[in-house]
Amino acid sequence: MAPSASLLPRISLLGLASFWLLMLLAMRTYPGGNFAALSHSSHDFFANYWCDLLRDVALNGQDNERGATLARAGMAAMAAALGAFWLRAGRGLARPVAWRVAAAGSVSSLAMLFVACLPSDRFPQAHAPAVLVAGAPGFACGVAIAATALRRSREAPLFAVLSFALVVLAALNLALYVDVACISGGHNALLPGLQKLASFVLTGWITVGLRDWERPQRKSPHTVRAAVVSGSSSARSAGPASASARNACASR
Repeated sequence: MAPSASLLPRISLLGLASFWLLMLLAMRTYPGGNFAALSHSSHDFFANYWCDLLRDVALNGQDNERGATLARAGMAAMAAALGAFWLRAGRGLARPVAWRVAAAGSVSSLAMLFVACLPSDRFPQAHAPAVLVAGAPGFACGVAIAATALRRSREAPLFAVLSFALVVLAALNLALYVDVACISGGHNALLPGLQKLASFVLTGWITVGLRDWERPQRKSPHTVRAAVVSGSSSARSAGPASASARNACASR
């Protein structure tokens, strides 16, 4: 295996571990406040958006510079994890699809870095577009890989199940975020919790996907039976021909 191929899964897994560690530290550091309760005194796992952690000033008005630095590093780690995964997972796809996944995934990962650097408190006009530029191509990559995973569900059933769950959760997250950021402009109480759930599923999806994509593809029972039947038929057809050849040689 080429060094670059073996390095990509390690980058992806290290990025995932770093993301959760840094984000948990940022949660502990966050002074408080969410859009449902601005005066709340600490981070609320089911009420705060991921991007609340990026704010230099928390929603309750207190300083969050240290926590924002941790959260930006966590977002950067997730961008690296996803970028490596898109490149690695593309090896299990048809070449035209693999190129599209690599290109769209690179755009998504780069845009995620911009999300980390454009918090909503300092860049209110740029933050939402950066999130959408990161989310839309990433969602398209996920759909492309999920379609292949579902077709190979017998080979990797867990990855297929996680693929379906992730696509559903990602679609809900994307739709609700578009509504909050571009249409209604209000707070959606379901979205923060859905973000966390999607992130958990994404972590499992990448981890299982790397394992299944690394594993050589197994032939399905149908393929094996077809090969056996084909081989037997070839042997039977070759039998009379071989006998005829031997008789001809003997007669000479």
